[in-house]
Amino acid sequence: VTIYQSQFTDELVQRWISFTEVRPTSQLTYTKALKQLFNYFKENNIINPTRDDLLDWKSQLSDRLKPSSIQLYLVATKLFFRFLEQEGIYKNISDNIKGTKLDHEHKKDPLSIKQCKEILSVINIFTDKGLRDRAIIALMMTAGLRTIEVVRANIEDIHNFGEHTYLSVQGKGHDEKSEMVMVSTQTFAAIKAYLDQRGELDADAPLFASVANKNFGGRMTTRSISRIAKQQMRSVGIDSPRFTAHSCRHSCITLALMQGATLENCAQLARHSSISVTMIYAHHVERLKNMTEQLVRDRKSTRLN
Repeated sequence: VTIYQSQFTDELVQRWISFTEVRPTSQLTYTKALKQLFNYFKENNIINPTRDDLLDWKSQLSDRLKPSSIQLYLVATKLFFRFLEQEGIYKNISDNIKGTKLDHEHKKDPLSIKQCKEILSVINIFTDKGLRDRAIIALMMTAGLRTIEVVRANIEDIHNFGEHTYLSVQGKGHDEKSEMVMVSTQTFAAIKAYLDQRGELDADAPLFASVANKNFGGRMTTRSISRIAKQQMRSVGIDSPRFTAHSCRHSCITLALMQGATLENCAQLARHSSISVTMIYAHHVERLKNMTEQLVRDRKSTRLN
């Protein structure tokens, strides 16, 4: 019995998805991966796929996908074949197939304090969109929010505790808004100016709303927030693939470390599940402080230019 002809059906995939209890975003990624895999089987007339067939597919993926994407595809494949074996449908041919080697260094660069201030200063705050964009970018720069956390935020998530203002966030990998970030006085002022302009709203309304005609007042998307950040960076001459919306989050954590914050404090600020992730920022900061090249360039005996 072949998988792609009679066993790989939408019903089977949905059965597997339900079995794994993965998040909706992962469901889409896993389903896409499996469709690509079985299209590969079909295009190459593979009737009874073997481990070698999976290795060939993995090699083909490396020609057109990034290592991180390949890793996701392999995870989906391994989980699926493990499920097939458990259900007695097909043997697990994915055993011992190694994942890709991922580079854990940052692919995006942080902004300097000067660049952050410049970006915020050029935003036109005399429009509803400008008020919103300044509040969004300020929140990402000062509280280290991810774009998805900005999207999920509601008006009711802003609250006071003592003299401080906090935002409840639904962090990466969480199902509830179980984490809190402190909102600086200046950032809260920017958010309040934006909300005052919007007028009276329901508590469960999105904190930041779309101004597009098709979705006016609705919840924004991560893509739209990324586009806003990129546009504002370009307005001050920062136009590089290494600077994106995620650079705002990087800036918050990196600048905190450079100002003397402890690794533990920064891990709490960034809401990292493991301090080893925060260590990547620490290594980056240490590299920025390393002046070895400066010594080589400045000494007359070793001056290269």
